[in-house]
Amino acid sequence: MAACLVLAQAMQCAQAMNARARSLLLPLAFFAGCGTDPLDEEIEVSPLEDREITAACPNKALLKWGLHPEASDRLRCIGITADQISQTIGSAAASAGYHAQDGTASGQPYTAAIDIRTAGRTESQIRTLLSSLGAYGFAAWYRKPGSDGWPASEAPHIHAVYAGCAMKSALDGQVSDYRNGLNGLASHTRYTFWSASAETKTAVYNLWNRFN
Repeated sequence: MAACLVLAQAMQCAQAMNARARSLLLPLAFFAGCGTDPLDEEIEVSPLEDREITAACPNKALLKWGLHPEASDRLRCIGITADQISQTIGSAAASAGYHAQDGTASGQPYTAAIDIRTAGRTESQIRTLLSSLGAYGFAAWYRKPGSDGWPASEAPHIHAVYAGCAMKSALDGQVSDYRNGLNGLASHTRYTFWSASAETKTAVYNLWNRFN
């Protein structure tokens, strides 16, 4: 019974886990003689459409001019430093207006769009960073030259959009692309380098929907 209680508590703590993670606990419950029905009755997994970003970060000084304050705090939590951010508000030709100012927060201009340098990171590390960005409320893509619609002549970087603030319609479209597994470019083709979980895509979209 003690083992069953421990398993039941573990399942209760796992309300936000995906189905695969929960399925790993259920066989343990079965072999411990607990049965699966009592444990299943303890769990209420929220519907996919109700998923939300729950990560929170302490408020600190703006990491870099042009960031939304909450985006700044969340990037700092992830481990991004100011020198790793290559563009906030800007007018680079390749950006096609995506980095224009979106509004003001705490009296300072901001854009929801952020470019992050990838020099020195392996592709595995870039995928890990994309996953972290999603967990903190960013729709994000690795712009790999010659891949997923990004021109071979352009520089590699991560393009991210912080979903928790008001933004221009062009960025609205990018968040929609992220939700649908597309590349966030004018071609709107399938993004193949990496894909967030359905839970993360929905949580990022739900965050965006609160402000836009």
